[in-house]
This record gives sequence, structure tokens and C-alpha cells, in this order.
Amino acid sequence: MHMDLQLSWLEFDTTDNGDDTHTLEAMASVPPARVADVLAEVAAVLAWAHRHFPEGPRSLDDGGDWDMLLQAQVNDAAPVTLHHDAASGHLHGLPTLPLDGDKPTWVCVTLTLAATHAMAEALSLATDQGL
Repeated sequence: MHMDLQLSWLEFDTTDNGDDTHTLEAMASVPPARVADVLAEVAAVLAWAHRHFPEGPRSLDDGGDWDMLLQAQVNDAAPVTLHHDAASGHLHGLPTLPLDGDKPTWVCVTLTLAATHAMAEALSLATDQGL
């Protein structure tokens, strides 16, 4: 079966909210050398979402098919919200990666999607991860 999205870093956990909506969350905690790989997957997922469900990101209460929250956290710092430019496909707002001497620097990237059942099911099929 051909899948639209080949994901190596992101695996979605899906929660059925019971009202024909789902919450899909993927998180990857990686060293700085792998952040670009994770962000490339995030950008691919968001490009897929824009292509197949153009009524997002927008609140589901306002008629959107999906909405999103994308955050990055460096080591123990507070999470920073990243922004996706749908036109260019670029992600903006990644915090500066500190160099902590001997302490390894890790970056945790979290993508949370609120989605209609149809969008959640389509994403599940596109990534072959199952709902």
C-alpha cells in the first residue's frame, strides 16, 4: 500500500474525544543534530493536512477540519510555540539551541492536532499508523 507520509520520527497517539473529534499528538525528543529531520516530518504532516483538509488550521468549533499546536522545548526551558507558514511550508520560531558544556542538549518537539473524525482517519491511513 502506498502511503502519503513516510514518518520515521513522529508516531501519533490518538484520543477519541467522543464528539466526532480526535486529538492526535506526536512527540520526538532528539539531539540538535536531528531537529531538522523531525521538523521536516512536521512540515510534511502539515502540508498533507493543508492539501487534504483545507478548512484548517481553524478551531473545530468554528467549522475547521483541524487545528494545531506545535511546540519545541530545549532541555528544561519553557516550551516555545512554533508557527507554520502554509504558503511556504516553513516553520518559524525555533528557539536558539544552547550549548550546555558537557550536558547533552535535547530538543523535544510536540505536534498536537485537534481533528474531525474524517481528518484523523485520513491521517491514520496516510501514515499507516491505525486509529
